[in-house]
Amino acid sequence: MTFDDQTMQTIDFEPVLYGHYGEPLRDPEFFAQVRIDPDFHTLVWPNDADFDAMTLYHWNDGAGDELAQRVRKGKPQPKEILSP
Repeated sequence: MTFDDQTMQTIDFEPVLYGHYGEPLRDPEFFAQVRIDPDFHTLVWPNDADFDAMTLYHWNDGAGDELAQRVRKGKPQPKEILSP
């Protein structure tokens, strides 16, 4: 991903792709249907799964690990991180 400030990151979504909204993203054809929401600037898929831009920006600084831990524990994810 390339962000507005021109920083680039590779995001590994695999650790968080579980549950009702995450599991469908494991299918490469479904994952490829991603779009950027024009109002909120989030990555969003047809099943309404989405990732907040700030979470993605800080993914490799620990946000990805935090989300993965929440998914593993079965806790609901805060709307600003992964929303249904």
